[in-house]
Amino acid sequence: MKQDKDTICLGEIPRKTVLVIGDIMLNQHIIAKEKLEQTDSPYPVIASYDNINKLAASARIALMIKKLGVSILLAGMVGKDEEGATIKRMLRAEGIPLVLGLYSRPTSVRKTISICDKPILGLEGSRGPHIKAGVFQSIIQLITLLSEELSTIIICDYGRGLISDELIVTINECCRHKDINTIGLVKNMETDNSIEKYQGLKTIVIDKALLKLLDSNTFAKTEDIEATSLDILKKTGSNECLLVWDTKKAYLCKRDKSLVEIGLSVTDHAFIGADELLVTALTLAYTQNLTIDTSLDKAYKVARHYHIS
Repeated sequence: MKQDKDTICLGEIPRKTVLVIGDIMLNQHIIAKEKLEQTDSPYPVIASYDNINKLAASARIALMIKKLGVSILLAGMVGKDEEGATIKRMLRAEGIPLVLGLYSRPTSVRKTISICDKPILGLEGSRGPHIKAGVFQSIIQLITLLSEELSTIIICDYGRGLISDELIVTINECCRHKDINTIGLVKNMETDNSIEKYQGLKTIVIDKALLKLLDSNTFAKTEDIEATSLDILKKTGSNECLLVWDTKKAYLCKRDKSLVEIGLSVTDHAFIGADELLVTALTLAYTQNLTIDTSLDKAYKVARHYHIS
């Protein structure tokens, strides 16, 4: 596969690095400002607007982890377009290596239009076709080459075609006899997706609302936290799951049936998904031997300080 100037030499990678694999997106915030003087128009008259770009999806998670002082690599694809070039510039400025790079389909973009700081419209680009087999092979080769340097692999599935059943199975095979934590962040809302797709990953992170959408027959009516968590572990064979229950709390459940409640702050995670914050915190807990509460507090502070949204 073609490499570009953003691809780093494998010899430069420090030991115990975190590899984020997943869909890369760009958030474009278009903030319009109304004219102050009165007009005859019944609609807002725009005087000017600002266009603010921010990293999204897997790139946002990589940014959070990087800001927490953890060595990070990002494996994903961007298009050969202006939005893709913007993402690459932003990653380069943050010191986050993009180890796959360019692809022929358009970059995934989310657009939010606001007037006077009030969001009025959200637009999201099409999901596009599944990524070709060559990219799949490049990811596996990357994991094989870096297996001694990796502490954690985070698989972020936003439903853009990069994360397939076959890829997850193969990643599990590569990590089976290695001391590598594997975390699956489930954000894929495709109707044909199922929690069982993520079998074999050591940890699953998912929001209850999405879980009900994916496996409505099993989870649509249950309000039993322990039963729901254990059913996830049964279906995936995972060691633990982090289940975002509502805006105020999440639960960490292990195979020994232990259940730990984790408090969430509505105001703190309103700008970023609680599940994304929890993945970041869990990674920090793994790499720096911290409690999940301490790690989550650090993730909150970093997100607020750097305005990550």
